[in-house]
Amino acid sequence: MNNYFFLSIVVIFNYFIINVLAKNEYYLISIKGKSIEYDKASKKDKNEINELVNDRMNDIYDVIIDNQGAYGKNEEKIEEINEISKLRKRGEKTKLKFINHNRKEQEFDNDITDNTNDNNDKLLKSRGMEEDLIPFDSELVIHVCPVADYYVVIAYIPESLVEEIKSLPNVISCRKSGKLKNAMIEYNEKEILNETKWKDVTVQENELDFNFRNIHLSMMSQGKFSFNSSLTYDNNYYYPSTAGKDIDIYVVDNGLDTSLSEENFDTYAGTPDERIIKCDGKFNHGTLVAISAIGTLNGVAKKANLHSLAIDEYAYDVLSAFDYIKQHAVPHKSIVNISSGLYEDEADFSLKEIQDKINELNDYGIIVIVCANNQNENQCKGHTEVDKIYNALDGVMIIGAVNNKNHGYGNLENIYEKASYSNYGECVDLFAPGTIRVTNKNNEIIDMSYGTSFATPFVSGLAATIMAEDSDIKYNFESLRKKLIELSIKDVIKGLDDETPNRLANNGKHIAYGELRCDDPSGENKCGEKCCSSYGICVDAKDNESGSLCNIEKGCQSEFGYCDNTTDPDDLEDNINPDNPEDTFNPDDVTRICDKDNKCEEGECCSKDGVCVDILSNIGECFIENGCIEEFSDQCLSTDPSIIKDYDEQYQQMASLYILSKKIPEECHIVKFTDDPELIRKNIRKLYNNEIRNNACKRYKSSNCVELINNLVEYSKYLPDIYNNVKENLLGYGTNNMICAMRNPSSKNDYCILNNDKMIAMRNKLSEIIIDDLCPYDECRETYLNILKYDYELMKNNVKDNNNIDDRVSRTF
Repeated sequence: MNNYFFLSIVVIFNYFIINVLAKNEYYLISIKGKSIEYDKASKKDKNEINELVNDRMNDIYDVIIDNQGAYGKNEEKIEEINEISKLRKRGEKTKLKFINHNRKEQEFDNDITDNTNDNNDKLLKSRGMEEDLIPFDSELVIHVCPVADYYVVIAYIPESLVEEIKSLPNVISCRKSGKLKNAMIEYNEKEILNETKWKDVTVQENELDFNFRNIHLSMMSQGKFSFNSSLTYDNNYYYPSTAGKDIDIYVVDNGLDTSLSEENFDTYAGTPDERIIKCDGKFNHGTLVAISAIGTLNGVAKKANLHSLAIDEYAYDVLSAFDYIKQHAVPHKSIVNISSGLYEDEADFSLKEIQDKINELNDYGIIVIVCANNQNENQCKGHTEVDKIYNALDGVMIIGAVNNKNHGYGNLENIYEKASYSNYGECVDLFAPGTIRVTNKNNEIIDMSYGTSFATPFVSGLAATIMAEDSDIKYNFESLRKKLIELSIKDVIKGLDDETPNRLANNGKHIAYGELRCDDPSGENKCGEKCCSSYGICVDAKDNESGSLCNIEKGCQSEFGYCDNTTDPDDLEDNINPDNPEDTFNPDDVTRICDKDNKCEEGECCSKDGVCVDILSNIGECFIENGCIEEFSDQCLSTDPSIIKDYDEQYQQMASLYILSKKIPEECHIVKFTDDPELIRKNIRKLYNNEIRNNACKRYKSSNCVELINNLVEYSKYLPDIYNNVKENLLGYGTNNMICAMRNPSSKNDYCILNNDKMIAMRNKLSEIIIDDLCPYDECRETYLNILKYDYELMKNNVKDNNNIDDRVSRTF
């Protein structure tokens, strides 16, 4: 048994969102002095009302300062009081003048006559003394307006402070104003509670952005969205406020690295709910699985407890993990999440032992939820030569994935398609979103991954929210499975065969909301200075992600907002003819000879034909390898990837596009790709036949594919972000190198990786066992190192625009 079997047992108690628990909201506070309508009052009376209102606003602010702890640790709005608190501790006067944005003419006047006083903003005589005022623009206590013979302000407070504020002099009422939303989407909490029968509802409001961050959450808290609707998609996440509280989720995976997203693993230090997080194993897969289930920002069950058990996924490790869970778990309050399979050569020998142990857990009231895996196959019992763990087991909920990876505004309907990689079949109980985008509090994506590995913890989190909401019910495997199926959305998933149950996981809220499209004929939601995209969503033309949608050629609707007539950056590659890369677009038909007497101008090169050409428009002619004459050129480029890093950014991008437009030789495609997924699977299975593999790898190595692909990967680093799919496809070619890598190069069949399942395991995680297997052999070691480099480049690409990333993420790799 590995002595590092339990690298980490992380127990997270009372997982919650402080903002939800505290329920801080804006309250309307009415203040009454003189019984006179403000706008009919004399200047002297207005002065007195202004002083009175400002005094009470100071008093309200004092109450807030004295009760900071009532807000909860993560309440951002109270950060503004830090400086005021410091002044108070030093004994300095801290009377504030609250800036009034609604009535800027409303000023304090120390002169009770109608004469103008230039010191209105500095001094105020109140309570019989003259005090220095600090002009203050607060988000906690804010002017609204006078109403009849009283004055209304709002204050952002928890309910626990209402009575204290109502007791202040001249305060005649303090009533909840209703939640102020970031988005325009209107939803009806009473309607939601009536449908779901939840005790209370909490809404995580997610902006409708180009990447639909957190769409994995919104998909599971509404019915199917109608693409013919006059409303936009509602990306908010609605969930019962119990949010999985007191439910334990055991994530059996390869470890936990909280530094990846500390905001999702906040320990809430200094609060009654402070928790301990301890982990020695730091790997991304287990971390993302944990975030999917219980993450503060991106998880489903935001108050559930987490127990992370780090193992290597061999049968004996899994059995030991299950036994640990049986000894420590609370019956009817515990969920086990398995987002992995076992190695192919163990499945035949381990099926009975794993099944018997799962039966024990079921009998004990512990629910096991597993992923269907990612071979795009039916791996249910009896459908494969060797029954696969876990798809052939009883007593487990099996989760497939739908496609929420590649959608954007234009193809949102893809979210209701089976993910191309997801397994299927009669044993798959539910489908859930397969992609998680991990964000920080600024809504910046810091990591992303996809697979049934992440659909599974989404359902585990969903199950935890149901169990917490129905805390008086002793759920077991069968009753919880029945409940999840009952709540699911039926028959909305495209791409499933008739044998596979068509069920999309849902928490019981089927009502769909949204905001009015910007192209609604009423014109009520026009975009003004933003553009109205062809998908009915207002877009900022300056936004790096979605700005291209403001181009006329992308369907921008000028009658509802701004549109841009400039060339879309997506059309850059149109300058290159993919059938003949040498035949490039040249907008300038004027020919100028270049020689010792006529050197080309800035931005031009001298082609092999002795003609000056624009570098960006004729990039192919400006490579030294293609005959560019350096002495007569402003600059000649090179196809050497070690040199391109020194070019200007625009040259890097165009050079990369040119080189990548050349087709990779047929010999370098070990697996023949077609439009038929079943044929691809057959090709992959055949590949591990030694004779077929030997012939393919002989052609692969003789065509110098390893060096070619490595060079293309280097060039892909310089492509703009709009070509991320090209980068990912090229990085994937690293697997081809490993398919043909040999332990003993002089041997015929001694390959580093013997079968497809071990290839998948090798690609999906950093494993000490795999490293120990590969490192003694030069070719295995170097090829595996290159694959890790490819993965590292993918990770850097995901986070390169995020300046807040902790470099511990990089150090993990």
